[in-house]
Amino acid sequence: MFSILTQRLKSLSGHTAVLEACGWDEDLMLHAFDDLNVSVSSCSGLSMNELADHLRKDLRKKGHDDMLIKQLLRLVQTEVENEIRSEERRV
Repeated sequence: MFSILTQRLKSLSGHTAVLEACGWDEDLMLHAFDDLNVSVSSCSGLSMNELADHLRKDLRKKGHDDMLIKQLLRLVQTEVENEIRSEERRV
């Protein structure tokens, strides 16, 4: 139960940081998340460093600034780490 709460807080914190990087513009945040989803779905089998490089380049092409990209990458890293820990518990 505590791990579920911790994951949600990290996720909420990450989403808040992204929203703040968007100047509290929720439409811009939703657009950034849509672009992130498209970028992530276009690649597979990459290491975290390769994924971060791919996402950074793709999101820059789409016009997102570096502060927003940094927050999105932190959120992706947190989610990946949470998924890895979840998988390790299952094994």
